[in-house]
Amino acid sequence: MNDGLRQKVESINKRLAKELENAQGVLRGSASFGAKDVRALQALLSEMEPVITRSAELRQSRPEIAEQLDLYKAQLLELQKTMEQVRVTLLVQRASLAEKRVQVNAASHWCDALQRMR
Repeated sequence: MNDGLRQKVESINKRLAKELENAQGVLRGSASFGAKDVRALQALLSEMEPVITRSAELRQSRPEIAEQLDLYKAQLLELQKTMEQVRVTLLVQRASLAEKRVQVNAASHWCDALQRMR
């Protein structure tokens, strides 16, 4: 069990690092982020929840896990920052799309008016 717990935390950290890299890829324009990614993050957080609940105890009884717990915490903080940047990026894209939709609608109305004049 002891080695299994360490391996579990290491595995979650590796998977979390991949999800974090994907989220950062969204900001670089080299990846997309959708519902599947949100579900994957939720699964990781849920899987780690029992460990985090006992993290203070584990740090004392299992000091070899402390480094992995610190890594998990650092990745969560980075993920939080990255997700806020993704959210802002999506809001900007939504505003841009809304503006373009207004322009397309205006052009459509202009074309309709021009057709009626002929």
